[in-house]
Amino acid sequence: MMLLAFMALFAGNVFAEPRVVVVNREDATITVLRVQGASLRPLKTIAVGKTPREMCLAPDGKRVYVSNGDGNSISAVDLTKLEVVATITHPKLIFPEGCGVSPDGGEVWITSARGNCALVVETASNTITREIATGATPRRVMFNADGSTVFISNAKGNTVSVIDRKSGKVSKTLPMGHEPRQMTLSPDGKQLLVGNIEDDTIAFVDVKTLATEKVLGVTPSPQRMVYSKTGDMIYVLGRLRGELGFVSLRASGEFRRMIHSMPLMPSPWSMALSADGDFLYITSNGDDRISVLDLRLMKIAGTATAGKDLGDIVYVP
Repeated sequence: MMLLAFMALFAGNVFAEPRVVVVNREDATITVLRVQGASLRPLKTIAVGKTPREMCLAPDGKRVYVSNGDGNSISAVDLTKLEVVATITHPKLIFPEGCGVSPDGGEVWITSARGNCALVVETASNTITREIATGATPRRVMFNADGSTVFISNAKGNTVSVIDRKSGKVSKTLPMGHEPRQMTLSPDGKQLLVGNIEDDTIAFVDVKTLATEKVLGVTPSPQRMVYSKTGDMIYVLGRLRGELGFVSLRASGEFRRMIHSMPLMPSPWSMALSADGDFLYITSNGDDRISVLDLRLMKIAGTATAGKDLGDIVYVP
């Protein structure tokens, strides 16, 4: 009975304790930390390629892929073994940036920021099987809910490429503001958020019609957008002022308006939400700390250090 209770307790979780993984750009490493609410304890630091940038997590949480900008490579890291199991390269993989794992776990799409294309990795063999042209300076990747469509933000093209995953063809190019970068899919899969860094705006795109329904001014330099667990709020990380903006999605009241902002730390870069929705884990390369924001108390409840020049962060339940 005790064994069954233990198994039930961790059903759906990859590890006994949640983890966060953070990029240390200057050190060419990533650090894995155990999570207990606001407490973070380093578990292991793993060497990857030169200037790691962004990460994407496999749907089962057992593997994370790291784009190594100046290393022109992708590191596949096994989070169970805590080691690099493959290093993926290609002649067109020039300063890789964002990446995304398909919902079925079969492919990783990676942007080649200086190659103006996306490369597709077959996860079973860790080999690049396709090269797909994009707009100028592709930065981030986002799949739709069923994995049939891929969105790629083109920072210097000021567009988002809409790509049919099966054929690899661009079906539509969406005009955006200046330097679109981070993208986030709504919990119901019906809306795509696109952050326009230089315009200080986020665009709300209907995934079905591909129409931009609204462009909203937010905190300056919106680096990341994360939906709350309840889906009625969007947290927007503003790098320029070092603050967090709150966009309300409640049907009553200030719908799709930034209703509040709070100061954080200098130069925040990335953030990840805990599974219970109570904590935001925020990296900063201004003070090289991971800060834990308790959303119930609206205050920083803990900090931790990893390496130098912190970048992207992912949460592993």
